Amino acid sequence: MPGPAWIAVAGVILTLLLNLATFAFAWGRLNSTVTTLKKDVEGLQTDMQGLNELKVQVARMAERQDMWIEQLKELSANLRWMRADQVPGYKAKLPRGAAE
Repeated sequence: MPGPAWIAVAGVILTLLLNLATFAFAWGRLNSTVTTLKKDVEGLQTDMQGLNELKVQVARMAERQDMWIEQLKELSANLRWMRADQVPGYKAKLPRGAAE
């Protein structure tokens, strides 16, 4: 083989080796990035479970608050109804469930 042919073969081999080294480096970086992302996703899933539990607790508290507000409204209506006899000219609505 003449000299220029050897140079061409060596250039092709060096190019292949350089491409393989670049591919191996990129593969390693991609692999480490995917591993890091998997860990981040697991952490986010754990946080989401905590938020879902918190959402359930807030819903329970809202139900209790609504119940307390209803009881307060009924108590207020009962007090107004009881006070109606003592204040002349005061006309109160009957509380829920009260017979006329």
